[in-house]
Amino acid sequence: MQLLKIEQKLVSYDRTGEIELISLHKVKHRIASLGVNNELKGYLVDQLLKENEAYRVQSKSQKYCLTPDGIDNATYNTRIFLEDQFSVVKHDFGDLEAMALFESSVLPAIETNVSIIKHWFADNYDNLFYDTNGSIPWPIVQRMRGEFVSWAEGKSTFDTPIIEIIEEVATDKGYDTSNYDSYEDLWVELKKFTKK
Repeated sequence: MQLLKIEQKLVSYDRTGEIELISLHKVKHRIASLGVNNELKGYLVDQLLKENEAYRVQSKSQKYCLTPDGIDNATYNTRIFLEDQFSVVKHDFGDLEAMALFESSVLPAIETNVSIIKHWFADNYDNLFYDTNGSIPWPIVQRMRGEFVSWAEGKSTFDTPIIEIIEEVATDKGYDTSNYDSYEDLWVELKKFTKK
């Protein structure tokens, strides 16, 4: 792998988790299909709204979008919410055997709900992404679908350096990366591919 420089003019992301990929509006319009109870959906939506607000403050942007990091944080906070609910109920048990039985059924249910949420984002990725008007190359947007699947399966987080993704995608598209002076140049070149 050739070490190319990266300029921070057009490629303003260090990691895949920072890319503005998911439309908050599209999530809110499709959340009814998420296979968890309404209270949990509501909690997740609240967490997604908080993540968007934090994104908007940090980026000084008015975009109603979510980054993969924001979705991961909202999902994590939803897991904590479920675990906290379990902890409250757990303290009401006087019988240790009954508590152990309850715990053996609740903990897998928490994992199931978190898995359903993660897989919902991965499965609905094509219907949820934010229209970037070509600012993010389409092949990068497509590659991120795989990142969401890996995340849903617990195989990865969104910590992949963006320069690795740019180089891999460019190579997959047949570019000789040694012909480019920077990742910025590759990013611009990849913008030639459009959504079909």
